Amino acid sequence: MLERTETNTGLKVGKHVFTVSDVPVKKRFESGSVFYEFVFEVKDGDKLITHKERIPVWLSGPILKALGAKEIEPGVFEWEKEETVGKMITADIVMEPNPKDGKSYRRMKNFEEKVPF
Repeated sequence: MLERTETNTGLKVGKHVFTVSDVPVKKRFESGSVFYEFVFEVKDGDKLITHKERIPVWLSGPILKALGAKEIEPGVFEWEKEETVGKMITADIVMEPNPKDGKSYRRMKNFEEKVPF
């Protein structure tokens, strides 16, 4: 029986519109460092793709700004995690090598608030 397996899953490199589809969750890497896990829905052609992104707290400023978080002092943000659900941002998907293992992974970069037309 003929089987077809699509291994080209995930988002293609380039700019996409991301819609927050779930409340961000604060978690810890095995090293103990804190990150936020964001879950997005992204339309890619005819497909609706779920994209998860783990963003370390120390790198979360740009996405928090794009989501409308209030920067009360440099590098300090106040935001309601629940209020991010449904918000739209644009960002680039890039392939970056992980310095620890040399493998390339998809990453979000260049976050911008999605301005409605």
